[in-house]
Amino acid sequence: MSKKGVTDVKKSLPPTPRSHEKHDFVPSNAPEVYVHESLYPRSVSPTFPEVPISQGLERAFEGLECDPAGHDPPTSPVEDEAMPSHKRKKRCVLGIIVAIVVTIALGVGLGEITAEGQAYHGYWQQNLYALNTQFGSIDDLQALSAALHARDMYLMIDVVVNHYGWAGKSTTVDYQKFLPFNDAKYFHPYCPITQGDYLSNQTAVEKVSTTIDYCILKNNKGSSAGLVMSEIDFIVSLPDVNNTEPFVRQTYNSWIGSLTSVFAVDGLRVDTVKHVEKSFWPGFRSASGIYSLGEVFDGDVNYTCAYQEQLDGLLNYPLYYSLIEAFRDPDANMTLLSLAMTAIQKACRDPTLLGTFSENHDNPRFLSHANDMHLNKNIIAFTLLAGGIPIIYQGQEQGFSGGNDPSNREALWTSSYSTQTTLYRFIASINQLRNHDVYASPEYLTTPVSIIYCDDHNIALRKGLIVSLFSNMGSKARTYNLTLTDHGFPENEVVVEILTCRNSTVAVGGLQVSVQQGMPQVSRCESEFIPWLTSCRFSIRQQR
Repeated sequence: MSKKGVTDVKKSLPPTPRSHEKHDFVPSNAPEVYVHESLYPRSVSPTFPEVPISQGLERAFEGLECDPAGHDPPTSPVEDEAMPSHKRKKRCVLGIIVAIVVTIALGVGLGEITAEGQAYHGYWQQNLYALNTQFGSIDDLQALSAALHARDMYLMIDVVVNHYGWAGKSTTVDYQKFLPFNDAKYFHPYCPITQGDYLSNQTAVEKVSTTIDYCILKNNKGSSAGLVMSEIDFIVSLPDVNNTEPFVRQTYNSWIGSLTSVFAVDGLRVDTVKHVEKSFWPGFRSASGIYSLGEVFDGDVNYTCAYQEQLDGLLNYPLYYSLIEAFRDPDANMTLLSLAMTAIQKACRDPTLLGTFSENHDNPRFLSHANDMHLNKNIIAFTLLAGGIPIIYQGQEQGFSGGNDPSNREALWTSSYSTQTTLYRFIASINQLRNHDVYASPEYLTTPVSIIYCDDHNIALRKGLIVSLFSNMGSKARTYNLTLTDHGFPENEVVVEILTCRNSTVAVGGLQVSVQQGMPQVSRCESEFIPWLTSCRFSIRQQR
């Protein structure tokens, strides 16, 4: 999605693309050892075949070129004729990208191969100031940032300030290998944590230094390679940074300010928030100067929402668990989802800044729960239209169906980055509708979603000028009709359901909605779309 079309982050994000500072990604007060050239290589290591970011930009942005005049190409379902000239912004065709989230380039991590793989993801860092050369250099990441901003898009970076990574047992950690926190005094001592601690001991949650132990017996004697592996211990320790130490706080605050400036970052996705003392976050967030979206991996509404006092937004885990349960099974009760939404609106400081998602890299993909494309379309449409900041996890638009980690982290290039899949076009269709509501009414972003109907198997929402209905009945469901009241449409108004291009007229008793094969329904007044939706050209027609 283009930057101008997605202003969910409101005043927390810069009004214009950030510009790069002219200095390197190193704080001015950093010890001399940290600025050694070996820590900041300017080219990709020749021992790895990966394509540097700078060489892969054009491939990554295929299909994202914008017309110089600020209009989408003719192949786009969007037409600008009816849009006021002052709202015609340079936009790109791809409909769903809110921001490119970079995790893989930050923090050089442990180099050993473990049962969990290599530290490609940035969560097992050992040098805070260096980049992962397998993916590119400082220049490459700056080039990516510039390319995004040239396309009027945001750059969001995933950061980890809770722990470092060590390939070995906790008793073998050599803290001198860690930069800049090269002493055990900057870390909590190792302590095991139980499930009971997670439920009732917040101090343990914040101070835990974890060790992931694996004892794997592999015998590949029958494989083509003829390899035989004996029993091997694979251990990854995650030494937990003591974020109460003054030097640690000062260093992290200086680092994040430098990071966001050097790479012109627009937003942060903050990892493992609940494992860091709450008092750490206000200073860190202020030092960053940009919007922060925190990961509090917990479904408890009151517990999670409390963290919005420290950070701008949060991943909406309390909604996620209810969402999966509501849509994964036709026997589920949709009223539990309604109750969860109501509780979140009451408990969170600003629900419009929460990240709404139905898939991510830590949880099984939805299609691994329910192999039903119509259920999948319902949960995706809900993700886009239920308020907050919608997040689509890469591969969701390709219909990936991996289960638990790492199966849910499929390589996206296996899909050839197709923009013609049913789900890609489905997502683009709904997202373009949402974009135009944002253009038409700035209040759309700050107005909470309203639940206007709910029963065991259906829930209907109203947000802005959009009324949507979602079902958990699945593709085998019979056709049935529902009457929606409190929809906000005038009587006798013609309403367009954009996924099927069906028209209906609002009656005195309410809006009649026909649900076929359990598909979601997304409706707006036809008069709001004249002249460019009267023939439903806005919608990408769906193959039923």
